[in-house]
Amino acid sequence: MVTPVVTISPDDSLEAAAKRMSERHVSKLPVVDDESGLVVGVITSSDIMRLEPSYVEFLKELITSSQKK
Repeated sequence: MVTPVVTISPDDSLEAAAKRMSERHVSKLPVVDDESGLVVGVITSSDIMRLEPSYVEFLKELITSSQKK
């Protein structure tokens, strides 16, 4: 079985990225251009915490669960 890759669009907000990471239990998201389908970057939970510390609450569960693995 193949698991679909969780991605984000360049137009999505940092809040949307943080929520998606938390919901899907991932710490990195490929940023995929909607028109071309090409990966244009990667955003990490560390990037979000550095740029917008108020989103730490969205990522707290992710950080805790990844440390247990």
